[in-house]
Amino acid sequence: HRGQFPDVWRKVWDNFYVDNYLDSYTSTNEATSSCHALKTLLRQGGFHLTKWMSSSRALLKTLDANERSQPDLNIDMDPLPVERTLVSSKRGMLRAVSSIFDPLGFVSPIVLRRSTFSDIPGCSVSKLQTKWAGHTRVTQSPLADLTHKFRELKKILNIVANVFRFADNCRSHRSDRMTSPFTVAELDRALAACLISAQRECYPEEMSRLSSGKPLLARSKLLHLSPFIDKKGTMRAEGRIDRADLPYNARHPFILPRKHPLTDMIIDEAHRTLHHGSVEQTLCELRQQYWIPRSRQAVK
Repeated sequence: HRGQFPDVWRKVWDNFYVDNYLDSYTSTNEATSSCHALKTLLRQGGFHLTKWMSSSRALLKTLDANERSQPDLNIDMDPLPVERTLVSSKRGMLRAVSSIFDPLGFVSPIVLRRSTFSDIPGCSVSKLQTKWAGHTRVTQSPLADLTHKFRELKKILNIVANVFRFADNCRSHRSDRMTSPFTVAELDRALAACLISAQRECYPEEMSRLSSGKPLLARSKLLHLSPFIDKKGTMRAEGRIDRADLPYNARHPFILPRKHPLTDMIIDEAHRTLHHGSVEQTLCELRQQYWIPRSRQAVK
């Protein structure tokens, strides 16, 4: 009957699954015409289509009650089944693309373009991110992990100085970027950052109160040192030789915690500089720049 029903036989071929037919139409007239044409065509082969279901009341009214899926349905009053239309999304498209089995890559020119379209925006920085003026808050300073991970002071200072230089080069013009060996100022900046990290870790209350301009509490173990915060943010001791003819670091040494990896590395560095000198020599070298509580025990 292909010649008698040139438009309907293809629908039977494509839209039937076992004994169920599923199709959609853009207009009620087209759906009604196709419905009755299907019934007529299949009746030629002895097949009688029943259990019709549609979201169109006009179509259901053209069918007998016993041909509908719900014979007792009141066409004028009862609600009709309406399928929810799924919105096209990237997830759905990627799911469809990933379901394609193509081990030899014959359809790669088509599949790859569809599977990478969602990755392209992730490679660029959005305008909102470029206007970010703050910084990422963390609960622990990365320098604290750095001092616990390495055991050589020079290595830590080189790492921290490299981080500072990278940050400075990112803010500078290409012609002004530095690539030469680290300067003394850069290494001093790295040392100050390490000292601040160790002081905040071991003396959090003192650092907080001094940074906010508040006096230390009477129970503080550093009260007798009259500590203060310098311009770089490190904590120094006031000392009793403020007016002596000595370098600034000797008159106001950095306060270091006795039990800290950074203190151990500084002591070890001073000991190596003196070619493994005695305890007294190491203490004399350290006190030119640092104040360590119970330093003799720490050096031993």
